[in-house]
Amino acid sequence: MIDALIVGGDSQIGKALVEKLHSRNITVVSTTRRWPSPPQATWDILPYDLRWPTFLPEAEFAFFCTGINGFKPCEADPEEARRINVTLLTAAARQAKAMGCDVVFLSSSAADTHPDTVYGTCKRDAEKVFLELGGACFRFGPVAFPGRNVYPNEVYSPINLSTLTDLLAGCFERWEPGLHCIYNRDWVKEMA
Repeated sequence: MIDALIVGGDSQIGKALVEKLHSRNITVVSTTRRWPSPPQATWDILPYDLRWPTFLPEAEFAFFCTGINGFKPCEADPEEARRINVTLLTAAARQAKAMGCDVVFLSSSAADTHPDTVYGTCKRDAEKVFLELGGACFRFGPVAFPGRNVYPNEVYSPINLSTLTDLLAGCFERWEPGLHCIYNRDWVKEMA
């Protein structure tokens, strides 16, 4: 059994999480829906697409860093956004949980600040399933990384990519299922 499975391991956050876990000597396998895998990949990467689920390896933790991200893409095709971001994502989480993984969902502050949007509703609905599975949901605001300008929203301040991956990697040291909201760069647990 591996330590960490990262579904969406070639996303911006997924790649950074893979590198963070590797730096801590944690064995990682990640997935990509792009095939062949990115030529720069220096980790074990498997083809996997939520739309055509296949084999997922057993792991201690499964981190879900995948889906249709952002307000505009979700508003452009609400049915597909819900299918990918809720129905298929949570089916994969159930599969991972059935194999014995603790499941971790990377949510968004939109679940709290914009629940009336397609994106916010999808994030909130996926959170409910992950929480029912005994998983952990990390709800955070905009993520800052080189080349991306971000600004605070009504409640959440931007978080830098390194801080976010440190918090996620902390699951190996202290597993706490539930909803974890990151406000103003502080890690605060809310009871769902």
